[in-house]
Amino acid sequence: METVFCCLLRLTTIGYVKSITRQVNHFAADRGLFTGEPPTTKFLRNQKIDNKRLRYLEPEEADRLLAELRKHTEQSYRMALLSLNSGMRFGEIAALRWQHVNAGRRKIIIVDPKNGQSRSVFMTEAVVSMFSEMPRGRQDEIIFSEGRTGQNNGPTKRHLRPCCRCPWT
Repeated sequence: METVFCCLLRLTTIGYVKSITRQVNHFAADRGLFTGEPPTTKFLRNQKIDNKRLRYLEPEEADRLLAELRKHTEQSYRMALLSLNSGMRFGEIAALRWQHVNAGRRKIIIVDPKNGQSRSVFMTEAVVSMFSEMPRGRQDEIIFSEGRTGQNNGPTKRHLRPCCRCPWT
């Protein structure tokens, strides 16, 4: 029966149902309405929910996304290109400074990432080409900054809204 549930409901929904069922059983037991082992004990024991999404864009989808982004804003296009070619998270790209990019060795150093362990990523030919086309700033300057503030707020809804009209399959 749980297999049927997995096919029909998202795993988080199953987690919510299990939690509510557990609460109802505890409520009934606390008020003497139910005695014995709750019927959900075996069902709920050691149930772990894997809620990770694992989906990658097909090359054609990535090309369409990049083409659509480029029509609207070059910066969002470049950030998406870097993410698609390196696997970097948005926060890592937003914090990227010129001192972290070594085009000669084709490496980008990611400092202070989400997991706390600095690492380096390989630059593909597309990324090397992208960086070579960009005007190089000071070493300590954020690469994808917004105007004079020097901060990066990332692609805004204004940038991404037109791209959502892409005919995704």
